[in-house]
Amino acid sequence: IIRMNVKIRKATTQDYNPLLELFDLLDALHRDNLPSILQKPHGPARDQRYFHLLLSDEDTALNIAEIENEIVGFILALARDTPPIPVFIPSHFIMVTDIAVKKEFRRKGIGLLLVNEVHKWAKNRGASSVELNVYAFNQAAIDFYKDVGYETISLRMRFPLIQG
Repeated sequence: IIRMNVKIRKATTQDYNPLLELFDLLDALHRDNLPSILQKPHGPARDQRYFHLLLSDEDTALNIAEIENEIVGFILALARDTPPIPVFIPSHFIMVTDIAVKKEFRRKGIGLLLVNEVHKWAKNRGASSVELNVYAFNQAAIDFYKDVGYETISLRMRFPLIQG
């Protein structure tokens, strides 16, 4: 599928501005589809302090996809443990919180490369699974995750008390 040279690497502090564009692209998709719960921030999509915390946290993987020095996608994943409640079998898992690929580079295998990099990171950390949440409106993402092999384990539902 991929006809271009895609490089997957860890994000660095120099990637802050280009990644802001991708975070904003991702946020816009969600804001447009969920205007009752998401809004456009007054400042940058993610502030620099938050970005630096991600980079310095060993329980966080922030990887980017690059083609000819252009950042075309990214994935953000966090290492987590099950809650200390007896019903849960104790396990260490990875939670993908964000993934985005620029529109013109979609359906070329870049998302799969990013997900596979997180799967590799998860295995190296001894994680039992990789999980994620996806909004119900985002059928393209749902189809992608199913194609990769993800399965639905829960549905998050919402009852709005305030209309508007």
